[in-house]
Amino acid sequence: MISGHAAARERAINDLAIRLSLVVVLVLLVALFSILRPEHFPTLRNFAAIITQQGILVLAAIAVTVTLTVNEYDLSVGGVIGIVAVSAAWMFGEGYSAAAVIPFAIGLALLVGALNAVLVVGAGITSFIATLAVSMLLSGFALMLTGGAQLYRGIPVWLNAITGTRLLGVPSLAYILLGVTAAAFYLIEMTPAGRYLRATGSGRAAAELNGLRTRRHVVAAFLAGSLVSGLAGILFVANNGAVAAAAGQNYTLPAYAAAFLGATAIRPVRFNVFGSVVAVLLLSVGTSGLTMIGAPIWVPAVFNACALLFALVFSRWLRSRT
Repeated sequence: MISGHAAARERAINDLAIRLSLVVVLVLLVALFSILRPEHFPTLRNFAAIITQQGILVLAAIAVTVTLTVNEYDLSVGGVIGIVAVSAAWMFGEGYSAAAVIPFAIGLALLVGALNAVLVVGAGITSFIATLAVSMLLSGFALMLTGGAQLYRGIPVWLNAITGTRLLGVPSLAYILLGVTAAAFYLIEMTPAGRYLRATGSGRAAAELNGLRTRRHVVAAFLAGSLVSGLAGILFVANNGAVAAAAGQNYTLPAYAAAFLGATAIRPVRFNVFGSVVAVLLLSVGTSGLTMIGAPIWVPAVFNACALLFALVFSRWLRSRT
């Protein structure tokens, strides 16, 4: 018969294993692809490429994690990235300076966040439907501004240095991502505001009985998520140097896949910033490695889908244990 002390130690070990599961899988994937493609995969150049290609997705994952913390969906994340990137590129092409473009782009992102909050909190529309409609609206505006063509004229060369400069061999974008991740983690995990967000997401009725103004915190979450998405839109322009109307359309679903996968580790059964970021890295490493070993073009998509399904099943199992 297992003693109480031994049982407690076993539970602690199991909990630690679950918390570190994504990190362990990430390390195993890196090791596997490094063995299979030692001349290409385990190189600083490849990891720099992964960061450059997936950096915007990291910010999108953080943005959706903020709104998921209050138990709301924001499907306009990709739309915000797209409209901010398109608007910034269009303004540069019209001769506006960065001193005008960047504040306008951030203000536009916050305006979309405010619109989402009005529709969800004020009008009582389900966040899934409201933000999906807003995303479609933003896609239409982006197409209107671009006319279906790529925008690249007037984008300053120095803007690329914000994300493309190498420091110790690592793109400066990596340091920006690290700063945003740390700031988001501190906000959600270490401040009273973050505790209020988590309490709102855990149970709105119970939170209100304890005196929390949950509507205010939902509004704050939508604004914060849109702010991060707006930053992602600006960095998209810096990273690519050209913008098309569909610039942000491919970020929303992968961001949610990362957020749900991230909720299975680090802080299980809870959407968390570090978990989302590690999940993006895991999916990116998996996709990059599969491509390098010559997997068919459809395999990375199946890999991502399987990872999301695993996250959903595993999250359900974790909740059944608590």
